[in-house]
Amino acid sequence: MTITVTTAASNKAMLELATVKTRLGITGSAFDALLDLLIVDVSQSVARFLGYPPWRQAYTENLSGNGRKTLRLGRQPLEEPLTSVKYDDVLITDTTTYRIQDADAALIYHVTGGWTWSPSYDGDLVLDPSTHADRELWEIVYWAGWVMPADTPGGNQIALPADVALGAFFALRSWFDEEEVGGGIKSEKYGNVSVAYRELVAERPVGKLPSQAEDLLRGYVAI
Repeated sequence: MTITVTTAASNKAMLELATVKTRLGITGSAFDALLDLLIVDVSQSVARFLGYPPWRQAYTENLSGNGRKTLRLGRQPLEEPLTSVKYDDVLITDTTTYRIQDADAALIYHVTGGWTWSPSYDGDLVLDPSTHADRELWEIVYWAGWVMPADTPGGNQIALPADVALGAFFALRSWFDEEEVGGGIKSEKYGNVSVAYRELVAERPVGKLPSQAEDLLRGYVAI
């Protein structure tokens, strides 16, 4: 399959700074720069754990069929309805012939027949199994992913689930606590003077999510 992002998400932050500060009991702006970095890192780490970009984006996916009524797309959750479906560059104008079967599992259903499988042949008779998958004759255009907390869902758009947001917060809180314990504190000595300071880096290494966060996110991992 070939998946192309046609409209990229403008907001990929699974947490809002103001909400994070409230939950952590932080007032003032002393930690804003650090928290902004952690929000970015946590959002990327959650996406890696889930196995797909969770923020709402538009996609064009080219893939081969399987001969069955059900076909799985590469991004989730799917947003109703599918934008368009083509087979061999021909637009399927009757939109009643297909539908989303399971948005969370990225499953689509062909009502009248099946998602035609078109293998390649060597000459007229011999099936070439090494190349049949390259005949990606189906083109599915669709939106998938959740609307991030800073934005308001409209129409059939899907808001970020509370469990996913909470899992992201648990990860951020764990990493913030590590910074407070000393992970982000540096100390240097100049003659008789010792100086302690917080070092903020442009990119924090993507760390392992704490088990408390993983437990909340596990139900949303790509199938």
